[in-house]
Amino acid sequence: MKTNLVAFAALACSFLAVTGCNDDDSPGYVPDATVTRAFDTKYPNAQAVKWETKASYQVADFRYNNKEAEAWFGPDGTWMMTETDLPSVNDLPVAVQDSFKTSAYAAWRVDDIDQLERAGMEVLYIIEVENGNQETDLRYAASGVLISAVPDTDNDGSYQPVSIPQEITSFIKDKYPKAVIMEVEPEKTGEYEVDILDGNTPKEVRLDKNYKWLQTEWDIPYARLPEAVKTAIVTLYGAYTPDDDADLIETPAGIRYKVELEQGKVEKKVVFDEAGNELSA
Repeated sequence: MKTNLVAFAALACSFLAVTGCNDDDSPGYVPDATVTRAFDTKYPNAQAVKWETKASYQVADFRYNNKEAEAWFGPDGTWMMTETDLPSVNDLPVAVQDSFKTSAYAAWRVDDIDQLERAGMEVLYIIEVENGNQETDLRYAASGVLISAVPDTDNDGSYQPVSIPQEITSFIKDKYPKAVIMEVEPEKTGEYEVDILDGNTPKEVRLDKNYKWLQTEWDIPYARLPEAVKTAIVTLYGAYTPDDDADLIETPAGIRYKVELEQGKVEKKVVFDEAGNELSA
């Protein structure tokens, strides 16, 4: 084969790597022994194993404990991620089942359920639900705590391994020593969104591209707002009805509180500091 054709094929594969553009996807393909040994060690009773490449990862599709699963390994045999399809809500941990059944989404149709394990993060249980044209991914910790409810806009149902920079791990450990990392999402802006579970409280941490802390946000009941904030809301927006929950936003400059207010069909968000001074939303 001519050199320029080889170069073109390699370039094409680099753009289409996520979908596995290479000869390694041919029937019967098996990666090198380093990867297969790592797989056999982690899943000794796996059945119907089929290998392919996705980007720079070696990916095994297989059956394990009577469930369909997909495990991702680095070329050196490092395990990165396993996604397991769960047939029904009854296959979820009891705490997750109970949390879902008492949630606002209990009446929605369950479309898909996944158990997502990724290196450096806690296990996530993802329930995809539908209600008419609305589709939402509910992401739970094994303890039953709802980490996030994310609108499902891409509908591809695929997940990717995420390598967590050591700077992020160190920051979370130092600032929130009792917390565990649930998910890390690099943003297009270069910033990072890190979902953590701090005790029983899910929090969203934002870092810039240099891992500098920007803010941490989590829900609190309206009743737990500082009295100065509640007084300011009554004084400035007495005709409005506040939402049952508010957002506490912790920043390097101090703490802010974001509250959603409603008056008929009019909705607005207001932000206050701890002293009850209104800030720009």
